[in-house]
Amino acid sequence: MKRKSIELTAIFGFITLVQLITQIVVVRLFGATFQYDAFLAAVALPSVIVTVIYGTLSDAFMPLYASEDGEENKSAFTGKVISALFVLGFSFSLVTYFLVPILQPIFISGTNNEMFRTSLPLFRTMIWLTPFSIITTIIGSTWYYHKHFSRFPFAQLFGAVLSILATVLLYQSMGIWSLVVGFLVGVLAQFLVISPGAKISLSSPDFKIILPLLVAWLPLIISSFAVRSDTLIMRAFGSQLGEGRLVYINLVTRMYSLGSGIVTIGIQVLLLPTLLERFTQKKFMEASALVNKTKLVGILLSVSSSLAILFLGPLVIRYLFVGGKFTLADLKQVEILFPIFLLPSFAWGLNSIFFQPLIALKKSWALGIINSISLIISWFATQYFFTLDYGIWAISIGLCVLLFGGIISSEIIWQVEKKKILS
Repeated sequence: MKRKSIELTAIFGFITLVQLITQIVVVRLFGATFQYDAFLAAVALPSVIVTVIYGTLSDAFMPLYASEDGEENKSAFTGKVISALFVLGFSFSLVTYFLVPILQPIFISGTNNEMFRTSLPLFRTMIWLTPFSIITTIIGSTWYYHKHFSRFPFAQLFGAVLSILATVLLYQSMGIWSLVVGFLVGVLAQFLVISPGAKISLSSPDFKIILPLLVAWLPLIISSFAVRSDTLIMRAFGSQLGEGRLVYINLVTRMYSLGSGIVTIGIQVLLLPTLLERFTQKKFMEASALVNKTKLVGILLSVSSSLAILFLGPLVIRYLFVGGKFTLADLKQVEILFPIFLLPSFAWGLNSIFFQPLIALKKSWALGIINSISLIISWFATQYFFTLDYGIWAISIGLCVLLFGGIISSEIIWQVEKKKILS
């Protein structure tokens, strides 16, 4: 497990490097402008949806895929699932397209009508990626099951590279729409890379066969969407803080989340299948010891990464980001934000580690409930402190409530369940 974890960390390290370069290029091209603020507001929900699908569908699909006997049955099962989920994903996109005038104001809090009008067509375009992200995740899960751990990460790396290339090439002619095209190209490229060679027998949709999948997936969607709503909180309340503030907040939080995420990504990918194997073999003591060790390592890595970014982040931005439309005045505004978002950054690398033991114990509904409650409380907490003129600090407080509420609650449930299985 240790060697595979290091290999995956290295692959995702390249992805993180590309994402960092992307941030540098985009910030230099667009600067802290209203147009870039509008894109960040528009992309919030589509990016959360894609992230939730990538992070949850595999956990729901893989146990059902593994239960099918023989490669032929697995191939047929995958084809039926893909056909049915593509129809559902397309239907979701269609409904969301028409409901977006109702939905988008929720994520652009306040009365910023100009921001809403600008971001609306961007949002409506990007929401159509939902069915393709579903197919990509299903196919990626089959590669993971057959121990081809690098195929999906490589597809993500390829998509990230094409995304920034499309943005750079189209910037002069399309302006802010080049970011939308880059987002679309990135997700579609992953689909094109992950598909060749996959063992799938496509057939007509079979909605009955996906009912167990939907039952297993729904609580994971609820839980992950609640946790990933940290982006929605930042974009909703950040849109009220004036031009450029969304850009500053996005830049700092992206650096923190990328840093803490990359140092724990290997553990996150390998922990769940390893725990499932231990529980299947009834090696409960080994599973408990593995969870304890993994959480301790995750905490040390996440805290170390966050502290390193606190001190080195401003230097990175000064020497790499300043240029083009991003000025020294913007740098001073960004530097102020690093201490403000330090505490929530500890949690960004730990969520998955603390949640996966409960997923392995089939306590997904418990995760969905505690994370939904944390989201509701965090939203009201952010709103309350925002009305008291705490500004950006209100957003940080809300993130802490959301992230640590889920982590602490999941740990309490794990301790209770651990006593049961060990006894």
